[in-house]
Amino acid sequence: MIMPLLSDASTLGPWTCVNDGVMGGQSTSRVMRRPDDGVLQFAGAVSLANNGGFASTKARCSVDLSGQTGIMLRLQGPPCRYRLTLRTEPGGRISYRVPFWATPQPATHYLPFAQLRPMRRGQPRPDAPPFAAASICEIGFLIGDKQAGDFVLHVHRIQAYAAL
Repeated sequence: MIMPLLSDASTLGPWTCVNDGVMGGQSTSRVMRRPDDGVLQFAGAVSLANNGGFASTKARCSVDLSGQTGIMLRLQGPPCRYRLTLRTEPGGRISYRVPFWATPQPATHYLPFAQLRPMRRGQPRPDAPPFAAASICEIGFLIGDKQAGDFVLHVHRIQAYAAL
């Protein structure tokens, strides 16, 4: 069973970008919703200069996904590794992340909550509390992993899904 989650702009707060400039890096990014079709476009350039190497975008939300299995993404972009990021505490330092690869043609990715890993500043946090699907307060996308260069990710759909 698939249910809508973030299919339209009314579900989320505004998307914002956070790049490695917070640590002295030089990566850049921008995010926008295309006016013609509503597709979310996250684009920019990852730079490894000054110990940089990541770009991210995020939006606040308030959703209870208890009883759901994970997040389904329909997206496309040049072949790069990205991470879906979820937070369960407003202002919290822990994000729960799962990787996926973009493909040039639109593709659907099913990302189970069971595969989410707690992270803080890019480091695993095995001591973090378990992921709480009942209290998701932020969703985002991150590119890093020393993938220098231009990127663009077109997000057509974000939904929750129950066991397939």
